[in-house]
Amino acid sequence: MPHRTYDSSSRRQAAQRRRGHVIDVAAELFAEHGFEATTLTHIATAAGVSVPYLQKLGSKGDLVEEAIAAATTGPALRTEQDYRAWRAHLVEMPTSAGFIEAVTRWTVDANARSFGLWSAWGESPDPELRASWLAHMQRIRSDWRSLLDELSDHGWWRTDIDRTEQVAAVWLLTMAATYQRMVVVAGLSPDQYADWLRRSLTEVLVGPIDEPTRERLSPSPSR
Repeated sequence: MPHRTYDSSSRRQAAQRRRGHVIDVAAELFAEHGFEATTLTHIATAAGVSVPYLQKLGSKGDLVEEAIAAATTGPALRTEQDYRAWRAHLVEMPTSAGFIEAVTRWTVDANARSFGLWSAWGESPDPELRASWLAHMQRIRSDWRSLLDELSDHGWWRTDIDRTEQVAAVWLLTMAATYQRMVVVAGLSPDQYADWLRRSLTEVLVGPIDEPTRERLSPSPSR
């Protein structure tokens, strides 16, 4: 009989699909019932796995983070390789306008999918979840600083605003909570929110917008 080599790639892919399915189910349950009311037993039953399997994935707080990450990034950024490719795409943008447009479109899509989960996470009274939310906010600000610093050699960013203030402003503008207040509470359409976000990011990062640029960035009559 010919020797057969063992190929573990299909097994790894199956394990990744199973994990992805569990995380997607957890995200749906968290969004529907809230974090406190959703137990590991609920997730295991709905996903068709055992509680011990879930416990191997991490704590409930870990599942919350993964569920929100999956809902935020969507199917296009499910792996670390996907994220690195997307970040490289941003870094390679030839103009600041292109960079801001890419960030705006991604932010609108991501927040539309995930703002409910982010809100529930940030407002959770559970100490573990609250601590993980605060730590995640710090990581997001660190990522923005790293990205803006990496692009600073292009000479795009205004220099009359401290970088720490710029980072905080970009973080605040792109937060899911900001989307929720602008779209759900204030009643802007996603397109109106995108127009506002694009103008706001431009003013914070590049500088005051002149009239021709303001007209170009303003909503079109068809919206």
